[in-house]
Amino acid sequence: MLRKKIRLSVLLAALSLSLLISERPGRGTITSITLTPANPTTMSNALGYYLAGKAYVFTVNVVDPDVTAWNQITDVRITIANAPNIVVRNTAAFGFGASPLAADTAFAVTVDSGTVNASGLVTAGSTYNNFTAQFTITFRWDTPESAWAAARNVIGSATTNNPAVNTLTDTRPVSYGVVSTIRIVGFAQSGDAADGRLNPWHTAFNVTGTIAYNIPGAVAADAVHLVADAGAGEINVISLLHSGGSAIADDDNDETSLNIPVPAEWMNDTPGWVNARGNRTWSIQTTMNTPGGPETSANTLAINCDRIQITNIQFLAGGGVNPPPRYYRSVNLPGTQVRVTAQLEFAGTPMVGNTTIRVGEYTGADNPTGATSDVVIANGQTIGVAALTYPPGAATPAGDTTPLRYGAIRVFGGAYDGAAMGAVGQYITTFVPALPNPLRITQPAYPTYIIYWDNEDPPGDNGAEFTPFDAAQPTATSLTFTWTALDPMTYDDHDFYSYRIYYRENGTLPWITIDRNTAGFAALASIATNTASIQGLVPLTTYDYFISAVDVFGNEVYILSPASVIHGAPGPNWGEVQTLALSILAEITDGTVTYPDISFTNNSNPSARPVRATAIRVKFHISGTADTLPESVNMIIAQEPGNGDLISGGTVAPGAMPWYRISCSKTGPNIWTGYIPETNPLIAIGTDVRFIIEMIRGASITYADHNSELEVPAGSPPVNPNDYEWNFSVITPTTFQPWPTRILNNVITDKDPVAYPAYYLSEDAYVTIKVFDIKGRPVATLLDNAFRKGGQNIKEGGWRGDNKSNRKLGVGLYYVQIEAKAVSSGRVILNSFQKVVMAR
Repeated sequence: MLRKKIRLSVLLAALSLSLLISERPGRGTITSITLTPANPTTMSNALGYYLAGKAYVFTVNVVDPDVTAWNQITDVRITIANAPNIVVRNTAAFGFGASPLAADTAFAVTVDSGTVNASGLVTAGSTYNNFTAQFTITFRWDTPESAWAAARNVIGSATTNNPAVNTLTDTRPVSYGVVSTIRIVGFAQSGDAADGRLNPWHTAFNVTGTIAYNIPGAVAADAVHLVADAGAGEINVISLLHSGGSAIADDDNDETSLNIPVPAEWMNDTPGWVNARGNRTWSIQTTMNTPGGPETSANTLAINCDRIQITNIQFLAGGGVNPPPRYYRSVNLPGTQVRVTAQLEFAGTPMVGNTTIRVGEYTGADNPTGATSDVVIANGQTIGVAALTYPPGAATPAGDTTPLRYGAIRVFGGAYDGAAMGAVGQYITTFVPALPNPLRITQPAYPTYIIYWDNEDPPGDNGAEFTPFDAAQPTATSLTFTWTALDPMTYDDHDFYSYRIYYRENGTLPWITIDRNTAGFAALASIATNTASIQGLVPLTTYDYFISAVDVFGNEVYILSPASVIHGAPGPNWGEVQTLALSILAEITDGTVTYPDISFTNNSNPSARPVRATAIRVKFHISGTADTLPESVNMIIAQEPGNGDLISGGTVAPGAMPWYRISCSKTGPNIWTGYIPETNPLIAIGTDVRFIIEMIRGASITYADHNSELEVPAGSPPVNPNDYEWNFSVITPTTFQPWPTRILNNVITDKDPVAYPAYYLSEDAYVTIKVFDIKGRPVATLLDNAFRKGGQNIKEGGWRGDNKSNRKLGVGLYYVQIEAKAVSSGRVILNSFQKVVMAR
């Protein structure tokens, strides 16, 4: 053990001796190196950073007693930890002559790695055995940033070559980070843009803030003003960048107080609506004296550009009618409201902030003297309603209807700004009809909304009467009025409500009013209606009457007759007409086409009523007093033209003219029906047939034609039954498809209450139709051995689901038997059972 300790002591002594020999002068060894790193800039959070654009001085003191000339110092360098590390060194061996140096002397440097600017000098008084090299390093704006970290190694090193190459280093731990980007402290915008929202037609505003270093990991309060650290003049040009691609230069380049003006309507004029609309940002870009820029701020300022779009305008309440896009209102009826629907045009979302839409009559400008209405759409909503401001009286003269155009003329308030007056924001200034949606407010076909303002303007052309009166046609129990209907193509008011008929028994009863609201007179609501009939009147009675047209606002204009007109409230003048003692209406049909009595009034020529060569049915509706109605009725028929009157001196056809008397059956209250058989010689192709009616009551026989009830019963001229005969023309052969035997509507309901037996007879027959229940018991008889003409389709009057006592039968299945026996032979030519269901 003692021997081992002696050996260790000998080794340590030998090592110490060798170290002493290597540091001894004249042996080519650097005896010391001392690095003095530049202190980083300390932030408010007490952390230090090397900042781009700022110069930092690092020094290396080197002592080497063996060096005998400056050129024996071959390398001095600084290594600063970063990613990548920054290495700065002298370019070649120092080439100084004097020692010591009389003044600070520069030497060339090389940046081996990293992006910094650097220069070097050896301080005055330095000798080649003991010198201090200074490295002035300015971090560029493209130097990679690094976050603050504690005890990062900064290394100084030196190399000499006398008598041999040797290198010595000095490592100093420094806590720092590197910053080479900027941020804007207090980034804000003023005026219209203060809330970050504006429309394309904003007023001028400023973007403000302070340009500062962007300290990684630090909050805004720790940012250091760039000018205070990098020095005045580091910033060359400041620009405000819009994310739409446009820039605004800050001409004064005031580095200490950023204040960049954005011109009025810049969002609309410079970047344009397409680039400016929606969510965008501002950022600040600067060019620097120190290379590596320009720099764009790490933080941005939000800006949203949008505008209000009107999607609909409606007018509510106040009476009138609403067939959009036209509306009809009266200046004399209050309560009309305007409802506006709107949204943000680009975002398609509701309002942000309470937004006012000003709706006005369009007169060519945003006219403050015109009638305007302000509609407020609340925050988060798309619809607002306000009372409509009525137009002044001069705009709608009394007795007239004036169309006025409406549209949104201004938008103000809310987050998207605008002003109630003046050339700011969204508003209308001029209107060119060929250019819809002029200028700044998007709305449907502006101005498409029209109100027709009525000011005591009755229907028609504003004359004394609304239309010519044609006639008041009496029968024994009715009055039929006709007038010229208003023309809807040229009708100027567009607010028609109804025609009205006023009537009463002559001077004895209050006026009775009939209009569209009267049961059975809904047609009076149509502007095209030109006739109406009042039924149920008393024969031989004088009635007073007048007719009017009324609009939805109650304005009414009257007519009485072509010679008697009133306008306004009903006056003392009216028409008079007397109902007849007897009236006769004739209807003819060939089973396919039917001609009512009015067809004879409209055209007396038989060619106006062509029929087939088949059995012709004539139906007479006879109205009158109890002492004038006939007990039996016949038709007197003959060819037309004939060789004389059908009646002369109370005698039928006194000449040689062929004529025929056709008996008529009473088929209903005041209804008589007769058939001209197909076998009658007059039912031949190319024959015109005329007929009159023969009415028998007791021993009295009277004759009448189409206009006899209108002729004076006594005196001069007397009733003439020959001057307006009923007639028709046989021009078409009988062609038809025989019906199968069936029940038309074989399910009886409340909506369809009648079942109609339908069948075809091959020849004349006597027909019996009975109804049986499901047990085969007869419950009703519809026909009992009734004559029916053969060769034609027949549809009977029908069964309503009642029994022999006219009481309704219960729900269930029933059978209808149709039996026909030929007149010629008595044989059964039809016997069919058909089902009928009672479903009600």
